Amino acid sequence: MVKIKIICHGGAWSIPDKAKEKSLEGIRRSASAGIEVLKNCGKSEDAVVAAVSAMENDPIFNAGHGASLTRDGTVELDSMIMRGRDYAIGAVAALRNVKNACQVAQQVLASEHTLIVGQGATEFAKEKGFEIVDDSELVTPYEKAALEKIRNYGTGVESIFKAGDAHDTVGAVAFDGDGFACCTSTGGVTFKRPGRVGDSPLAGSGGYADGGAACSTTGHGEGITKALLAHRVVWGCGADQTRASKAVDDALDFMKTEIGSQGGAICLTRASYGVGFNTKRMPWCYISFDTETEEEEILFGIEPESLQQRENPEITVIEH
Repeated sequence: MVKIKIICHGGAWSIPDKAKEKSLEGIRRSASAGIEVLKNCGKSEDAVVAAVSAMENDPIFNAGHGASLTRDGTVELDSMIMRGRDYAIGAVAALRNVKNACQVAQQVLASEHTLIVGQGATEFAKEKGFEIVDDSELVTPYEKAALEKIRNYGTGVESIFKAGDAHDTVGAVAFDGDGFACCTSTGGVTFKRPGRVGDSPLAGSGGYADGGAACSTTGHGEGITKALLAHRVVWGCGADQTRASKAVDDALDFMKTEIGSQGGAICLTRASYGVGFNTKRMPWCYISFDTETEEEEILFGIEPESLQQRENPEITVIEH
């Protein structure tokens, strides 16, 4: 029996009620895009890029079209992809004028580099044939309003996040029956300083993969970076691959207790999947497919109650 599988998250933050249904729809589309790649014998790295691209193209999420704005009103994107079998990494940070940062990161993965930033990242994307677009094609009315609210009321980035209003990262983790890959993408925090880079493009923080597991994280970027959250989750999976969610919970507890930051994470091992968050909400979706029996399992949620499925997979919490 060979199970191919993918798990996706749409960011751990205080998602408003009006965005809940669209977030659930978007995360299920994302996971479906990824599992289709795996069903067609695609590799894990291609599956996570397909899944994350779907979220980058969906304005309900903070990545690509719909990303948060810097204090100057511009869009700067961060993304990374990591392949577990050979520890290969591709990442971009402070990328401007490109719709799909994760696809550029995949091109970096195929190059001799691991991380390209700023104008150099945009030039790299242009060399690889990506369309260079104006910020107006990435900015949404929601993000314009969010930026103006901060400008008018003078709320700092740190207080915004602690209040649970940060519009956060997206990510995916996949297993193709042979190896793992993870991908994370974000527009960062609204009103961030131009050039600010959070955890998302940093291997070990925003994502990490090895031969036995992979993880993508979301939440307070500086805190995740200090905690090396993704690596902490993957390391925690090493002791018992059947308890991936415990590894997630332990890592999130460490970050909250020792650093004072909140967030969420998803991970896969060969034997299990893990998902957890300590923010108000986080959309997530897990799909596995048995290549012999063609049996498919789909689990998803956005509320903390949806995490009951982790220990009781026969319980399917349908959220409306």
